[in-house]
Amino acid sequence: MKSKYTFIYNAQIEALLDSFITTVSKKISESSVAKYLEFVVLGGGYGRGEGGILQTENSYKLYNDLDFFVLARNNVSKAQLNEINTFFDNLSKLLEPLVEIDVDFSKAVKVSYAQKRLNVMAWLEMALGANVIFGDNQKFKEIFTVNKDNKILRSEIVKLTMNRFSGLVFAYERLLSKQDLSIADKDFIARNINKAILSTGDIYLACKDNLPFKTADRLNIIENMSNIEHTNWQEFVCLYKSAVEFKMSPKIDFTKQEFEKRIRLSQRILDKAFRYFKFFHSNCEHSILRRIKDFIILLKLSKLFETIPLDYEFYKKSVNPREKLIFLASAFFEKNSELKTPKNFSTYKKIWERLA
Repeated sequence: MKSKYTFIYNAQIEALLDSFITTVSKKISESSVAKYLEFVVLGGGYGRGEGGILQTENSYKLYNDLDFFVLARNNVSKAQLNEINTFFDNLSKLLEPLVEIDVDFSKAVKVSYAQKRLNVMAWLEMALGANVIFGDNQKFKEIFTVNKDNKILRSEIVKLTMNRFSGLVFAYERLLSKQDLSIADKDFIARNINKAILSTGDIYLACKDNLPFKTADRLNIIENMSNIEHTNWQEFVCLYKSAVEFKMSPKIDFTKQEFEKRIRLSQRILDKAFRYFKFFHSNCEHSILRRIKDFIILLKLSKLFETIPLDYEFYKKSVNPREKLIFLASAFFEKNSELKTPKNFSTYKKIWERLA
């Protein structure tokens, strides 16, 4: 039987999510902000039908966060948007104990805002999933029509790479700072390793303007792609398949030594993919407005960047703040890197929080 929410059908998980979605929809419908809302959409892995299931000794549990998009009517005021956000912040806290995972509602935006941004990965995936839990499903599909012109922006791939590199940096920091790893530590590290591997595949596919909605379709294309220059392609395909398997049914019980090996390997393949992406888009020019925005952001972050000692020319000359952070992330993994101090990890996180 095919699941609406997960890779692998599980009656217990299916019933839990069916009941949970019904509860969420009911609470939204009965709320004071319902009149301001157009749609609430289930996104993320469970919205794509690709959520993970964590098997324990006695039962099955949800593994990924539950992510929802909140879309308001176009005529709402700023005050009403704030009212919507307050409602969903409170609702999230109320609902999380029911499923024992994070329940995240996006900040509310007007429908027209999201409609114009289908070349942004999050909004495009929301439109393709079309998993509406509040609002008129047919109206949603009419508004959020995806066509061949909705190609992922180059800046979206840079942002994705920055976030996945950052996840590896934070996982590496946790690995180095703990004598013994708790279950929560292992889970955090394993998640970020596999997210990095999956995103490596996304980068290669995006370079070919061929990034399907479903993970199974992405895997099929990757398995049949010709070798990418400077990459041990067959090794990467094996890693990608194992990351897909992790997404279906996570396994997190590794030693510190195994985790360090996996972190370093995923960092190397992500770095190769980003260098390929940079070469592939070497002739692409940023707009003047984009360059001005990047310059202003770098000015605001310059003091933070300057506190981390790194003398590479490509790092110092980088004018894109997210690319600059990617170069910095790579340096943390160099042999005998002097960057691996609590202060530098903390500074890195502050920069990432401003750019994420």
